[in-house]
Amino acid sequence: MTRLILVSLMAGALVVACGGAGPGGSPGIPTVPAGGGAAQAELCSPSGDASLTGLADQLDGVDAGTDTAQLQIALGRVTANLSAVNVSGDLTTARDAALSALQQVQGALADPTTLPEVASSAVGALRQLESALCP
Repeated sequence: MTRLILVSLMAGALVVACGGAGPGGSPGIPTVPAGGGAAQAELCSPSGDASLTGLADQLDGVDAGTDTAQLQIALGRVTANLSAVNVSGDLTTARDAALSALQQVQGALADPTTLPEVASSAVGALRQLESALCP
């Protein structure tokens, strides 16, 4: 067990050391460094509940009577993926705005009367991030 943990830590350090600056690299243009690639792929998928588009579409149709069980699952996956993806520059600001909006949606799930308004602002943050993050 100790060897497994040690190997995992060493592999993680190797990934960080060899990660590089990521694609792009032009001055003033935000880049997505290596790492978090699977998270970004799921976030940028054109379909799927755990993609930025999929969650934005779900939130776009939310009203006070919406069953929130599937929405909670999608919120959790997108939040985890957003936390895992490595970004820099303006993408950091957009990602943080989306995470903040999703936290507000999670809080509004307990009060269905505020959910549509909170969800509407989250849709804007998700779509803005998608246009910046996804090729």
